[in-house]
Amino acid sequence: MIHKVSFPVSFPAISLLLTVLGLASISGCAHHRDVRPSADGVHWVELKAESEEEGARQALSQANHFCEERKMAAAIVSEDKTYKGDMDEKNYKTLKTAGKVAQAAGGTVYALGASRESNIGGLVGLGGGIASGLAGEGYLVKLRFKCM
Repeated sequence: MIHKVSFPVSFPAISLLLTVLGLASISGCAHHRDVRPSADGVHWVELKAESEEEGARQALSQANHFCEERKMAAAIVSEDKTYKGDMDEKNYKTLKTAGKVAQAAGGTVYALGASRESNIGGLVGLGGGIASGLAGEGYLVKLRFKCM
């Protein structure tokens, strides 16, 4: 008698899970990849972001992680947020907002619509993602901090 062995999860799903776990372990050291340590104790983070707020959050998160590894807390010395995009800042913000709205609306129509509407929603969402991606990361954030 031959017994058929069945798995509750498909092999492609297991392969995907292993890939994701592998990438997570590789990126484990990337919590403060933009931190530049300094001999004088005033370290800095410099990164690009889609918005001033997102950039400030990312920079502070990296500074905090850097200091936590040293059993200390980050104290901000200075913070500078500058628009460095290729287009006018007002147009950049408009394009980013339009892209996010199109992604949200397209995703909703894709999920809730019938076959034809679902296809249209998918295209609108994709177009919004492309528009937002073309605008890029327009802000440069520089954060200087000390670990105390």
